[in-house]
Amino acid sequence: MGFKVKTDKRIDNCAPGNRKMKTPALKYGTWNVRAMTPGFSDDLQEVNDAGKTAVIDRELSRLQMDIVALQETRLPETGSVRERDFTLFWQGKPSDEVREHGKGFAQKQKTFYDDLSAAIRRIPDRELLFIAGDFNARVGVDHNSWPTCLGQFGTGKMNENGQRLLELCCHHGLCISNTFFNTKPQHRVSWRHLRSKHWHQLDLILTRCVNLSSIKITRSYQSADCDTDHSLVCSNVKLRAKRLHRMKKEGRPRIDTSKTCDQRKVEEFARVLEVSLPGPPTANAQDRREHFRDAVYNAAMSTFGKKTSKSADWFEAHLEEMTPVIEAKRNALSEQSLQVLHAARSKVQQCARQCASDYWLQLCSQIQIAADTDNIKAMYDGIKQALGPTQKKTAPLKSATGEVNSRQQMERWVEHYTELYARENVVTEDALNAIECLPELEELDREPTIDELSVALDSFAFGKAPGKDGIPAERTSLDRARGAGSTMPSPFATEPILSDIMATLKATSDQMGSRMEAKMEELKQALKQEVRDLKDDYAALRSDLRGMREEMTKL
Repeated sequence: MGFKVKTDKRIDNCAPGNRKMKTPALKYGTWNVRAMTPGFSDDLQEVNDAGKTAVIDRELSRLQMDIVALQETRLPETGSVRERDFTLFWQGKPSDEVREHGKGFAQKQKTFYDDLSAAIRRIPDRELLFIAGDFNARVGVDHNSWPTCLGQFGTGKMNENGQRLLELCCHHGLCISNTFFNTKPQHRVSWRHLRSKHWHQLDLILTRCVNLSSIKITRSYQSADCDTDHSLVCSNVKLRAKRLHRMKKEGRPRIDTSKTCDQRKVEEFARVLEVSLPGPPTANAQDRREHFRDAVYNAAMSTFGKKTSKSADWFEAHLEEMTPVIEAKRNALSEQSLQVLHAARSKVQQCARQCASDYWLQLCSQIQIAADTDNIKAMYDGIKQALGPTQKKTAPLKSATGEVNSRQQMERWVEHYTELYARENVVTEDALNAIECLPELEELDREPTIDELSVALDSFAFGKAPGKDGIPAERTSLDRARGAGSTMPSPFATEPILSDIMATLKATSDQMGSRMEAKMEELKQALKQEVRDLKDDYAALRSDLRGMREEMTKL
């Protein structure tokens, strides 16, 4: 018994770089090849002329198979042979024993099914499981008696081996995929009896019932020939890629934008930026942009500092003052002196009251300064810090019958939206015609100018989260940072930087345009291929209808 694995490399459809990932397909099957040896020698490595392995390799390559389980290879020991497209692995009986059958079916039937059941139990239920081979089992067409493991498209009558196989499938939650697809009659069978000339379904492919939806089709190929009376049976499987949870890249520390109202800090930032801004004159637009980004961020971080946490209360804000008096109180407990303990406790209370008073006075002063300078965001942040965290309240929901239910709110929302979106709304032609058609704005297709980009930079809103570069809008909008009517000199000229940004935007636009053209060309080619396939299917259908018409005429 052996199997073949394709050795060439296919293009991975689910590469990380693809924006629209396709589901990878796997085509695997089973084939009773009736001996692998060509008749000259038992050692395949000593055969120089074309052997049966080369014929099998050519047939599987023609049918675009990926993995195939082979039965009755009749090769001794273990080994492998590499052909042009496939590599054959086998494991047979020892050299001193008679090799009449494949290894799997040389045992007694009861022993075979016991070993197979034990092997299935060792595989975790969450793993995909496919069992392919020549079971010598006829499962029949009794779908009503075996609804979970037998489909409606079986063939023939059930025999003893088929009964045992169906019991095994029922016990382990497996199903016979050959019987679940409505294919042509000649594609459901794989072996013809020599005397009765009746076709039977002996080569089967089993899988778990929960994974049956991943199999697109299971059928036999009568055209595959390697001097055997069994047909190749294969399944086309669409593998569902496991969703990978990628960790978010850690961003840069945020800049404390609350200090941008301090005129001294702004002037210091301008001086630091003027020193660190000049970069290499021969660098391209991308390098100059990155240098500009890093220079602005480093200058802002060194001047305004890192943004601190908002959740610090009065104790954490005065932790350095509270720690010594708390330690003194703790040491007074071990001195066994009541007077010293009372003095230490009184000092802790006085220090705590003074720290809390200073904290609230400072917070009120910050809120008043923010209100006087029209810094609405800082004022509301201070009010939120003074009032504490907002309490989240959940209101009870009513069920579909009108009963108030405070639990299972998520299930109630699911039920509500399911009923809402399950409704079929009919939109009439008059309603569509009544919608006003807006004119096309051709000016949106034109490239933005330097003035438009300057206006966009000046219109950034303050107090928003920075992007990947870590630079907040307070520092990007240069005219706002300097203030209207300010006499502070500009730390650098904005015209070259805006030109570099425009060049980068144009290069990015051209690159996206070329990618779109390539994608459109791929879609055109795929559509042409689909049209050709439909024409071939139509021609084959017409041929089948013509043949059926001739047979009906003869009858």
